[in-house]
Amino acid sequence: MEQIKFSLISRGSLEELIDDLNVCEDESYLPLTEITELKSRAWHIHRVLAGYLRYLREKKQGHSLALHETFPAYGLTEEVLDTLLAEAPAPTSTL
Repeated sequence: MEQIKFSLISRGSLEELIDDLNVCEDESYLPLTEITELKSRAWHIHRVLAGYLRYLREKKQGHSLALHETFPAYGLTEEVLDTLLAEAPAPTSTL
């Protein structure tokens, strides 16, 4: 399913953005409050994408699920990421 592939690519790009925000924090390119807010929003979007991917995969049940990622983000399984994301604080404002 093309939507699954596109969503996986989008999620990977979002994870790269989060990593870039870590660099911004390390190098003090932005105020910490702004970085924290951006990371919070990014993780919220990550949770939404994870839910959408689950929906698409469930919709595709009965067919080959060969579109699963071979290398999970940061070496974590999707289940561990889901748990971490569920525990993450909700964003303080909307986009």
